[in-house]
Amino acid sequence: MTRSDSNQNESFAEDPREVRIGELINEFFDRRQSGESLSEEAFLAANSEYARELREHLGGLDLIKDLGSSGSDVTREAPVRRGTGSSAVDPLAGTPAPPPEIHGYQILKQIGRGGMGVVFKAIQVSTKRVVALKLLLEGPLASESARRRFEREIALAAQLRHPGIIPIYDSGEADGRMYYAMEHVFGLALGDHARAHHLDIKAKIDLFVRICEPISHAHMRGVIHRDLKPSNILIDGAGDPHVLDFGLAKAGSLEENVNTSITAQIVGTPAYMSPEQASGDPTGIDIRVDVYALGVILYELVTGQMPYDTNCAIGKVLHNIAHAEPPSPSKICPKLDQDLSTIILKALSKRKEDRYQSVDSLAGDLRRFLAGEPITAKPVSSVYLLKKIIFRHKLVSA
Repeated sequence: MTRSDSNQNESFAEDPREVRIGELINEFFDRRQSGESLSEEAFLAANSEYARELREHLGGLDLIKDLGSSGSDVTREAPVRRGTGSSAVDPLAGTPAPPPEIHGYQILKQIGRGGMGVVFKAIQVSTKRVVALKLLLEGPLASESARRRFEREIALAAQLRHPGIIPIYDSGEADGRMYYAMEHVFGLALGDHARAHHLDIKAKIDLFVRICEPISHAHMRGVIHRDLKPSNILIDGAGDPHVLDFGLAKAGSLEENVNTSITAQIVGTPAYMSPEQASGDPTGIDIRVDVYALGVILYELVTGQMPYDTNCAIGKVLHNIAHAEPPSPSKICPKLDQDLSTIILKALSKRKEDRYQSVDSLAGDLRRFLAGEPITAKPVSSVYLLKKIIFRHKLVSA
């Protein structure tokens, strides 16, 4: 979780109150998962200071329990809380913590903060290299479930070896506080990079295809990211993408992963969640949640807006994820090729069975689109194939 000093990672721009709410929601589900008979009302009464926000978030989960019936009538309103897309601005920022003392590291400054960790720019004394040092936020007072999640993040990220995935150099514990050191990458988040370099559609798609490669690498090793968003995709000075923040990642062999991350994402940035992921159904989490998130990212990258309204009450955001059909990108940008719109909408299908079944399949269609070849997302007809052949061989056809 690292980025240029002038562009702090959005996923860390959290208000301390929101951080505490995220912890409480995780506690609620951890206790439920352990078999404790804990009612929602009893939990709210025990945490009355945060009752209003907790009720809102827990109520938001209830809104989409019935995702299987797309025609269900959802009219319940939640108190207003702004959704967080990559272009949204959070007016609340975390208060920088005083630099800790970690043996073997010289702490320079804080560069990020989130629900589970705080990140510092530091120098690893033994190698003299600049690193991003992430520490478990709660330190020695961290709950056992928080420590397990942090350990899982280290284990999953450390097993992935790909140029597009930020590597971990070291991990340990200092004064009861868990930490790990990773490469410090200088660059911009995906959306900022696209705007700063005025990328055209072809350049955006080409970059997006390269972003798919590290995600596919993770999938082939049984790791689902589950928190993909533009602020977790860093583009360095050479234009190469790097995927970071595996704090919510799920490995197929780790059964307890599902319930520990859903609430963290809802408190953080629900805008890129798939419908089945937001529903909290443990059986619904597979690599196609990342396909959906990539579809949202691509939609936003191409059109400049989200596929549905996220600047509204969280209950409405969750309802939109479950039920709102996004307008065709070609309607927002009339000059956009219809094939590209078809690809994006297929990735955003509400039913995971209707989406691309892998990130490679999504990237393959985008490569075919760039090459002017027929895409798999569109039913093949003789007229469609003829048009593609003529387009690819314009001079001979003329």
